[in-house]
Amino acid sequence: MWTSETGHQAVSRAWRAAAAVCVVLLIGACTLGTNTLRNASTSPETSASPTPSPSPSPSPSPNPLAIGNLPFHNGEVGLAYAAINLTASGGTTPYNWTVAAGTYPPGLVLASDGTVSGTSTTSGNFSFTVSVTDAQGQSANGTGKITVFEQMTTTQPCAAKCIIGAGCQKCGGFATVGRGASPYSYRIVGGAVPPGMTWSALSVGGPFPAGSYSLSVQITDALGGHATVNANWSIYSPATLNKGGDCIDTTSTPTTCAVRWTYS
Repeated sequence: MWTSETGHQAVSRAWRAAAAVCVVLLIGACTLGTNTLRNASTSPETSASPTPSPSPSPSPSPNPLAIGNLPFHNGEVGLAYAAINLTASGGTTPYNWTVAAGTYPPGLVLASDGTVSGTSTTSGNFSFTVSVTDAQGQSANGTGKITVFEQMTTTQPCAAKCIIGAGCQKCGGFATVGRGASPYSYRIVGGAVPPGMTWSALSVGGPFPAGSYSLSVQITDALGGHATVNANWSIYSPATLNKGGDCIDTTSTPTTCAVRWTYS
């Protein structure tokens, strides 16, 4: 038996069907969201390993490496070499200096920073090549020359004592100097020039007065090498002859005469 439903009943039934569909859709959405959250919470978290910072490298200079000043100077055996510094420009610091070729003076040292120092042990004329290398491996060369003089020598014959007669004017030389690097300079460092005499370098001039005297002179060469020479004089007065008497004898043949003279 068919019954007809009212419009109100039809609308109510449609709303209930729509609500059921919404519930089903909501349950499915919630389930999907829950699974997504569960998967996200249970997935292992991937952590990136830290990247080490690269070591800073020297910044290259826009200018090529070039040697600047090579202020080599002469030296002397046994005398400390006045230290100098070789210079370069351009390239990338730090620089490293070496002797690349030739003969470098024995006793002198070229440090890696370009400092030259030491004490020469062998005389002669030396020519050599120095090289500078920068942090990037660039290099530049330069030539150097050094003359090493022999060690200064002296003689001093009056160091012990020179005995001279008063009035002598050719006896004033008291020392000599040789080798080293000329010119030499002289300075009195002890004693005194005998009265009435003059002094020049390693000699005194004028007649020696009687008495005892001493003098010390320091000699310095062009590179600073120095030595001291000494002189000691004992000056005696000339002998005086004293007449012993007249000698007259006419009785002897041949004529002879013997008279004693004295001196003081």
